[in-house]
Amino acid sequence: MIEHAGSEEALIDDRLFWDNHSCMPLRPSDESFLPQLERYRRANVQVVTLNVGFGEQTIEQHLRMIAQFRRWVSLRTNAYRLVRSVADIEQAVREGKLAITFDIEGAGAIGDQLSLISMYYDLGVRWMLMAYNRGNLVGAGCHDAEDKGLTKFVVPSWTRWSELGWWRAALTPVGVPVST
Repeated sequence: MIEHAGSEEALIDDRLFWDNHSCMPLRPSDESFLPQLERYRRANVQVVTLNVGFGEQTIEQHLRMIAQFRRWVSLRTNAYRLVRSVADIEQAVREGKLAITFDIEGAGAIGDQLSLISMYYDLGVRWMLMAYNRGNLVGAGCHDAEDKGLTKFVVPSWTRWSELGWWRAALTPVGVPVST
């Protein structure tokens, strides 16, 4: 057992607490649940990544959720900060605000249009799974009847994600098998 000199507060003072995948109801016309984000602030979590969509949802559904979350947060800048950079996270921590980013479960959200990756990034999405439960143009999903692996579309997708800084700490494209 490790003995710590001082209190538990001293142990966590210089740490960044980040919930990297928080699932709120995906109902763009209902924001009644969003005040629950305050629970993160009270628990000293400094960054939350809100899920804005998954799997087979349409591009429009993803955009509607992003728009709703961004609007709600922008009306509460005294407590929350939308993240565009690491500097935004640092500023939010200094100001005692909860920093907010977004994620998407599955590249179905881009369809066959790589430019949507940049658009999602500009709107605050900071990570996206290649595939979710069902396959998309990037790769097979875990619930598909046959695991067909990744497709050739993973290469330009991965390239764009990498240019934006997504995936730096997650995976390396070297040796990733691609199906034909």
